[in-house]
Amino acid sequence: MLLSHIEHYLNPEGIKLFPSWYAELKQLFLKQDGFQTIKYAYDPEDPCCIHIWTEFSTLESAEKWAQSQLKIDIQARLDPLRIKPMLVERYELVDG
Repeated sequence: MLLSHIEHYLNPEGIKLFPSWYAELKQLFLKQDGFQTIKYAYDPEDPCCIHIWTEFSTLESAEKWAQSQLKIDIQARLDPLRIKPMLVERYELVDG
């Protein structure tokens, strides 16, 4: 399983628009092969930062999503609202 953690740093307008953007993103995720979960949280220490966590069943399914035009297009909609680049961390989870 692959867990991704994404930090979006947005201006006040971006923070306000984020819930509707996220709802659209979640609908796209629900149609992706290998999709498991998606969740988000506002950062309690940085009001400009929103964290998203996603899980895919395989690295291949996560890569397919990451390179899809759907992902590129919806991500680009946040670009004008960013105050700094997003941060992406990926972890392959091991069930030990």
